[in-house]
Amino acid sequence: MSDCPFCGLISDKSSRVIIYQDDMVTAFPTHAPLRDGHLLVVPNAHLEDIFKLDAETYHHLFDVARKLAAAVESAYQSPRVALIVSGLEVPHLHLHVCPIFHHGDTDSGKAKLATPADIERVAETVRAALK
Repeated sequence: MSDCPFCGLISDKSSRVIIYQDDMVTAFPTHAPLRDGHLLVVPNAHLEDIFKLDAETYHHLFDVARKLAAAVESAYQSPRVALIVSGLEVPHLHLHVCPIFHHGDTDSGKAKLATPADIERVAETVRAALK
């Protein structure tokens, strides 16, 4: 979809913020993180409803989220990583993968806008932890 920011990022093969990408899903830091290490994992096909995903993409989306959660947990030394399925902010299905330390860390009201430098730093940190 031409006006979807996620679709634009997915198609930008030169983006320095993409952490993971294959033929089904793409992962990148969110521009409005709850804390450093907060990522989004999205299907490459524009779709709004998780329950309309085909089974293969559904399982792959969660497999990639699990791998990224391990990298986030390692990179940010968090005791847990939250996985949140939402999608009202941008009409493109996305999973939030976010390190958490305390009850209430997933309160979306606490999100702050990240600078481009912040986003690139998170991407580099998580990419390094994936290796």
